[in-house]
Amino acid sequence: MSPPGLDPRLAGLTRAVQQVFDGVHDRAFRGDPAANPRLHVQVVAAVLAHDTPAVVLLTPWTCNGLAFPPDAAFPAEVMVAGRRLAARSTALAGLGTFWSVNLLPDVSRLRTQLAAAGLAAGWAEPWALAVTSARRGRPAGH
Repeated sequence: MSPPGLDPRLAGLTRAVQQVFDGVHDRAFRGDPAANPRLHVQVVAAVLAHDTPAVVLLTPWTCNGLAFPPDAAFPAEVMVAGRRLAARSTALAGLGTFWSVNLLPDVSRLRTQLAAAGLAAGWAEPWALAVTSARRGRPAGH
């Protein structure tokens, strides 16, 4: 597997995720005390993990791993960096149905976008490995 980053084959998905979550931020989280005003929505990584686009998304309210399996099949729990995390099926206009895993629930104390993006980028490889393992039908390790 190549190092996580922004796979150019997923440029359309990357743009769509950015646009949809910019809209979520504008409608639901702008000015909300739960959102960190120093942060903005950023797709930090987008790679093909086995057969599934896997995205790490930083927002002012959280950092999530998103999985877009072609057949919509994904387990309700995945192991990411040795941690068992819940996966939730979500549907949003502009993205369709995807699975979301909360990788970093509290971004409230992060002081800069650069620091937050760096922290989120650290989840890119573990998330891609977890998605690959989930799609191959075996538990993910580290």
